[in-house]
Amino acid sequence: MGFAPLITLVVRRWQLWLGCALVGGAAAALWTSRAPAHGSDALDAARRTYVAMDPPRPLGTVALRDHRGQAFDAARLRGHFSLLFLGYTRCPDVCPTTLSVLAPVLDRLPEDAQVVFVSVDPEHDDVTRMQEYVSAFHPRLIGVTGERAALESFTAALGGRMAVGEGTRLDHPTSLFVVDDRARVVATLLRPSSPSRVLRELARARRESR
Repeated sequence: MGFAPLITLVVRRWQLWLGCALVGGAAAALWTSRAPAHGSDALDAARRTYVAMDPPRPLGTVALRDHRGQAFDAARLRGHFSLLFLGYTRCPDVCPTTLSVLAPVLDRLPEDAQVVFVSVDPEHDDVTRMQEYVSAFHPRLIGVTGERAALESFTAALGGRMAVGEGTRLDHPTSLFVVDDRARVVATLLRPSSPSRVLRELARARRESR
């Protein structure tokens, strides 16, 4: 099965999951209204989806390649606000689901913003594979790969990590990292489940980083 049919299948499953999540969310809200006050701190932490980086963290040197084989360095981040997602092309669920959320975001982003999918599985994700994969989601989506050492340095600077595990299912970060127009990590977006929330929280990051 090619990337495009697989992505269509995942999107349908995501739509079903979203419907279930909405029902579950309503039940959680009802439970929350009856929960004792002393549990409010834990509930607030569980609901939190935006974590500001204070102070912002400079990324430093970046030496990677995009899905067209062009250099992807810190200059590609300066002058833009970027949403970065760490994943891998063989991921069976989290990556295609998250990128399906980000595709509509790309339709509404201004020219000075971008979404970057960074491979954390360099042994399998070369430039050719990244180009085929990201083109199945959106023409503005940027795929980034590189040598393991360069990727490890970059993901550590973001506050993420490389994929861990064996086989086709690897453990990797599920959050989005917001990098401002000075190539600094300014926020982390937890559980990016809807395009509207991602756009809202990106707008917040833009306001607060000025």
